[in-house]
Amino acid sequence: MPKVVQAYRLMDKKFFRTDDSNSHWLFDKLTPDERVVIAPLFKVMVYPDQTIIFTQGFPALYLYFLSQGEVIIRHKPDDGDSLTVARIQPGGVFGWSAALMRPYYSSSAITVGKTEVLRLHNQELRHFYQKNPRCGERLVELLSVSIAERLHSPRDLLLSLLQEHLQQPIAAEQ
Repeated sequence: MPKVVQAYRLMDKKFFRTDDSNSHWLFDKLTPDERVVIAPLFKVMVYPDQTIIFTQGFPALYLYFLSQGEVIIRHKPDDGDSLTVARIQPGGVFGWSAALMRPYYSSSAITVGKTEVLRLHNQELRHFYQKNPRCGERLVELLSVSIAERLHSPRDLLLSLLQEHLQQPIAAEQ
């Protein structure tokens, strides 16, 4: 499917609409033109109840934006049982290890009920950031706010970490 068609299909999702009172704050802060440019980066994924989206220790490739449903984030410390560390609600972001270009996820994500997410590949984010500096910077600023809230960390620190990792050269495709 051509990128333009994909973008417009995603625009029909409540995640991107400006006329929907249930639209999520992250994308509300983007202009309609920015949404059209950013939308092709995302793929809509729908998961049934109790689906493991990713597992702690697996390669961190995707960042996720929760559109509907709920996701439980679990962490298994080396010296104990698995712990629930967060419950992500619609509008939340998870899988941030991928955005920070970390090699592996530091936790697992499991759906609660039918769940819809928008999935963003970390290398596509990096490529977009480098090729579209204005819009890429805008998206990264919004991501840093969302991640900082989840981690209770300073936004400026996360913004600089994201920028640092996204500015690194893109690996040659094999």
